[in-house]
Amino acid sequence: MESVKTRVFAHEQLGLICIEGSHEVGITGLSYVADGQVPAQSDDPLLVEVEAILQRYFKGEAVDFSNIPVALAGTPFQKSVWQALRTIPWGETRSYKWLAQQVGVTTGARAVGNANGKNPIPILIPCHRVIHSNGGLGGYTGGLGIKRILLDIEQVQPRLQTVIQFENLMESQPKALTL
Repeated sequence: MESVKTRVFAHEQLGLICIEGSHEVGITGLSYVADGQVPAQSDDPLLVEVEAILQRYFKGEAVDFSNIPVALAGTPFQKSVWQALRTIPWGETRSYKWLAQQVGVTTGARAVGNANGKNPIPILIPCHRVIHSNGGLGGYTGGLGIKRILLDIEQVQPRLQTVIQFENLMESQPKALTL
C-alpha cells in the first residue's frame, strides 16, 4: 500500500490546513496545523486537486465534496455516520437527531455526535453542517469559531432556524390518517 502523503496550505482565517492521503488510497485526513509543525509537502495529484477544490470552497463556491475519494479508518458505526454526513448538501444543515435517524439509531443523537467528533476528514466530510435541534451550533473538534467560519462560508446563518422549524413541523404532523 502506498504511503500517506501530506500537503499544507494557508487559509486567512483558519490558518494552516494539512491534507493527508494519496491518489492511490484516497484522502485519509484533514487537520488544522499549528505554526511550526508543517510536515513535508507532496505534489501528489489528488492532494493538489483537493487543495484547489478547498480553495474554491473557501471563496464561497458551492463545492460538492462527495466525489472526492476517501479512505476512512474507524468503526462500522463511525463510517456509517461519516457516509451519512457526505449526503448533506452545501449550504444546508441537519440536526444530530436527523443524522441518528439516517444511520438507524433513532435515539442516538449523542452517539452520532461522538462519531462526528472523531471525523478524520472535516470539511470534506462536512460534520460542521450538523447542529442541535434547537438551532444551537453543537460542537466541533476544531472549535466553534472554525465551525462558524465554515457555516458563514456556506451562508448558512439565515437557514439555521428555518431547517430546525421544518424538522419540528414534520415531527408534529400525524404520520397517517385513518377514516
